[in-house]
Amino acid sequence: MREDLLLLFIHAFTHYGVSLDALEDFALRASHAFDVRVTVARNASALTCFVSERVGERPYVRVASPLLRRTVPQGLSEVQRMYDAVVDQRVRVPEAGRRLAHMCTKSAMHYPVVYIGFASVLAGVMCLVLFGGSMDDILRAVVGSFVLGCVQLVLCRVSPWVAEFF
Repeated sequence: MREDLLLLFIHAFTHYGVSLDALEDFALRASHAFDVRVTVARNASALTCFVSERVGERPYVRVASPLLRRTVPQGLSEVQRMYDAVVDQRVRVPEAGRRLAHMCTKSAMHYPVVYIGFASVLAGVMCLVLFGGSMDDILRAVVGSFVLGCVQLVLCRVSPWVAEFF
């Protein structure tokens, strides 16, 4: 049961964009806390965590380094709080597994939309200050930058090779 929970924690941390170094540190630290054997194999762009040695099978998780790092600090802090609660035995293992599975189903896509909205407002302010634009010009700058930002975000989510161009 603890092996599955450790795999869920690793999956949750990667879902919210933790770096490979931090993930390796977490896997080794959590292996001591959960009393589970973990072997970490690392190369330049990927990390493989082998969890425990069961008879006939050896569960593992492989994490590849993403093209563009998108870290969601709020999601990472939620997962870290859940880990601390499990270690302090405030939350039982089955309940933690259910909560982590629910966290991993949440899409982190709505967080970048806030940044796109802020950048759009900033584009409108720049249009007003630098060019002395009218209200129509400001509105076009805000809407245009928001639409282009959302298109770029969706293209990067749909196809990873598109992310190389942005």
